[in-house]
Amino acid sequence: MIKRKWSILFLLGLSFASVCQAGGDIDALYSRIAQKDIQALNELKALAKDNNAQALAELGFIYEYGVSVSVDIPQAIKYYEQACDLDGDYGCFNAAYFYEYGIGTQKDITQAKTLAKQLREKINLSNINLDKKVSER
Repeated sequence: MIKRKWSILFLLGLSFASVCQAGGDIDALYSRIAQKDIQALNELKALAKDNNAQALAELGFIYEYGVSVSVDIPQAIKYYEQACDLDGDYGCFNAAYFYEYGIGTQKDITQAKTLAKQLREKINLSNINLDKKVSER
């Protein structure tokens, strides 16, 4: 029984370490992209194709601010929405913001509310009512 518990704890530790390593890899890729390393951008896109929410959100940021690419807000929104669909709270927040204010897309309060609701469900912060703020506009 004790051996089984240690095995489970060991496997959980490995899982946590691999998640941390992936996050570190994405941060390293971003640093390379900021230095105009096109190979790093391709590696980040490959991670995004594998449904990595952090990579998708990072690509959204890269296209939003034009980090080594041309600014492309519609593309940034697509990446943010994909990240949101994969439980990426950063993606939900940013996509909702663009729809709320009509930045790079047509203003769509309904879509902003939907994304804000997804965000609230993902992070379960009942004391923050994001879609109420959006609906007051």
